[in-house]
Amino acid sequence: MSATLASKSVEYTGKPLEYQHFVIGLERLDNILPEIRAMYLVHWAETEVLYLTRQPSIDHERLRDLDVMGKCCQFTVRDMRGNLSGNLCYTLNTSTHFKGMKMATEVAFYLLPDARKGRLALKVVQYAEDMLKSRGVKLIGMSDKSPCGGKSLAKLMDKMDYKPVSLNYIKEV
Repeated sequence: MSATLASKSVEYTGKPLEYQHFVIGLERLDNILPEIRAMYLVHWAETEVLYLTRQPSIDHERLRDLDVMGKCCQFTVRDMRGNLSGNLCYTLNTSTHFKGMKMATEVAFYLLPDARKGRLALKVVQYAEDMLKSRGVKLIGMSDKSPCGGKSLAKLMDKMDYKPVSLNYIKEV
């Protein structure tokens, strides 16, 4: 399904959702690699730089390959001019704790500062949940970058009935 925003045509997988001055949708990584690369760099500069000393070398080609295999979902948030304002990416697999149960694990969730208003983050996650459920996903994992300076997702996750299950640690060796 495609949608024509003010300045560009965007090809969505499934029906996009219009909310406030934004369009939330599921896009193929092949179609948006240059935009996503730029978005990840902005995201990185705000969060990951606070705990890692190296520059990012995000494997977008691997994510694209996973997308082609049906094992990655790249949700986007675009303003009405078609500019990328945020993204939520998941990889899909089966749970190691519940044999055969399909699980989505968040890779990145980021909204540009101008898009962090109202209930947009909630709408993005709800939209993603609905799309993931329609693909047979039973478990969804989200991360919170607040320990390293990102905006806390605790209130949003609590409101949406997510349960905190672990705090991950990382060490560069």
